[in-house]
Amino acid sequence: MAPLVVVPLGGCPLTIPILRLFRRKVATSVYSQLAFKKWPMSLSAGHALQLVRMTRGEISIPPVVRDICYTTPPATMPANANDVLANADILLIEMSTPIEIYFGDFILNQNWLREYLKNQFQPLLQLRLRKL
Repeated sequence: MAPLVVVPLGGCPLTIPILRLFRRKVATSVYSQLAFKKWPMSLSAGHALQLVRMTRGEISIPPVVRDICYTTPPATMPANANDVLANADILLIEMSTPIEIYFGDFILNQNWLREYLKNQFQPLLQLRLRKL
C-alpha cells in the first residue's frame, strides 16, 4: 500500500506524530516536493492559511520576512505547487496558538521571531557584558 500523502498544518503536536509515520513509511509529506528543506510549522489558523496562499502563488513573502515566517522556506515555489497540494490525500490542521504576530501583512512564526531577535541582539549583549 502506498504511503498516505499528508499536508500537516500546525506545530509540534501534529508534526511529530506525522514525522514518526513518515519514518515508518506509512505517510509522506508534500513539503519536499514544494522545495522546503524542513516542514514549515504553522502555529495559528492565519499562519496556516498564509502558507497555503504562499504555496498557491497567491502571495509572495519578501525574503527579509520569509525566514521568520517558516522553517527554511524556498525562495520560490515550484510551478506545479498548486497541483502538489491538490494531489495530497489529506490536509491536517492543528492550531498551537490563537495569537498571531504580524509584520506588515505577514504573520510571523513566534519561535523563529524569538530566534531571529536573539541572534540580532546577542552580539550587543555580549559587548555590554564585557564592559561590566
